[in-house]
Amino acid sequence: MWAKHDIDIRKFFTRVVDSNHEANLLAVANHQVDVATNNTENVDRLRLTTPAAVDKIKIIWQSTLIPSDPIVWRKDLAPAVKDKIKGFLVDYGTKGTPDEIAHAKAILAPMQYSGFVASTDAQLLPIRQTKLFSAKMKIQNDDKLSPEEKKAQIEPIEQQLAALAKQAS
Repeated sequence: MWAKHDIDIRKFFTRVVDSNHEANLLAVANHQVDVATNNTENVDRLRLTTPAAVDKIKIIWQSTLIPSDPIVWRKDLAPAVKDKIKGFLVDYGTKGTPDEIAHAKAILAPMQYSGFVASTDAQLLPIRQTKLFSAKMKIQNDDKLSPEEKKAQIEPIEQQLAALAKQAS
């Protein structure tokens, strides 16, 4: 989010600490930090496990949906095997006898999953963009690089970002 808008967070915040999402949530709830990043799944999980902690936080901004937990396979996997795997996952918990559907939903429920949806590599475009924006920001903030070196390193990143933006649209 920050790098995409050319914002160096170290210039805006007194202290920046790297941690995982669960620790971030609890740090805000316990008044150890004022602001933290997170994800929807962890907030939802905390809402179920520790509702009192969620009452102590306020969501001040949400990004567009960032894909999570893709299931991947080798590109050289036989098409029949891919079809079988995809069919199983996409149909899981939605097709079969009422008992089979109920059993599948009972397995998914503790993970807070409602099922699986078909996907493509396009699901990962926001992640690829985020990594490129971050790399660009790191180069821009590198005091050891000359303006010419920065330009030379940033130009290919800009080209990749443009290509990804085209794919995303």
